Amino acid sequence: MIGSRRPLVSVVMTSYNHAQYIAVAIDSVLAQTMRDWELVVVEDGSADGSREIVERYASFDPRIRMLEHENSSNRGIAASLVLGIGACGADYVAFLESDDFWEPDFLEEMIAAVGVDGAGMAACDVSLVGDKSRFGVYDVYFELRNRKFSNLKFPADIFKTLLFENFVPTFSCAVARRSLLQKCRFDYPYQPWLDRSVWMQICRMAQFAYVPRKLTGWRIHSSSVIANEGRGYRSGWFMKLFRLAALSSDSKAMVSFRFVELLCFQFARCLAGKTLVAGRKFRRTTQDSWYRN
Repeated sequence: MIGSRRPLVSVVMTSYNHAQYIAVAIDSVLAQTMRDWELVVVEDGSADGSREIVERYASFDPRIRMLEHENSSNRGIAASLVLGIGACGADYVAFLESDDFWEPDFLEEMIAAVGVDGAGMAACDVSLVGDKSRFGVYDVYFELRNRKFSNLKFPADIFKTLLFENFVPTFSCAVARRSLLQKCRFDYPYQPWLDRSVWMQICRMAQFAYVPRKLTGWRIHSSSVIANEGRGYRSGWFMKLFRLAALSSDSKAMVSFRFVELLCFQFARCLAGKTLVAGRKFRRTTQDSWYRN
């Protein structure tokens, strides 16, 4: 909230040890053509000076706020997103990771797209920036996304499509209705798939809008989540297992979706060399999932 007034859109940024990038991210918010926003930065226990950078921006622009976890602890992206979304005052929530950035008309274009009747979230295309040696792996991904999306009329139902591939590659290219985000679970066991889990939950409740413009700069670098923790995601066997499980899922039953999540998470753990522990946890969490749902 900006004083007692509700902004049109709240921007949630989680911050953890991205001091070399976060000023670029915040500057891209300040440069937006749509000015009616608030920026909620959740500082997640950084030790590289990120906190001081955010404090400096918040000191001269009242639309920028910084939140922290208790005792300035590091709680991870899921807890940080929950904290940030809970502090938002707008009906729409945009996400910007602290190592990414937006084009100046990102908010203007995205709010127009998500505001269409029936749409619960919207996403745009992205430009890859950063470590060019890592770009090649995404060529097939973007080609497949473009082919899938070319057959859809937006806003569209893409829940089943998301079962096969996450065509919203980063939080930084998405905007969603806060009312739907508040209904989502963020306790996803495999962090690199947290965004996909959130999009799937939203797309079970509402339609998806797409803006085919590269309005987000998605930074690929050695310390990014996708670089360090996405080995299971990129595994050919992992994807085969996920798709096989998805084929048997009932789109009307969340229990099947939760089972697919748990199955794929445990397979990823096995790939990481934790077979025994993963096997035990697989039996326990799978049984708990069926009883809970």
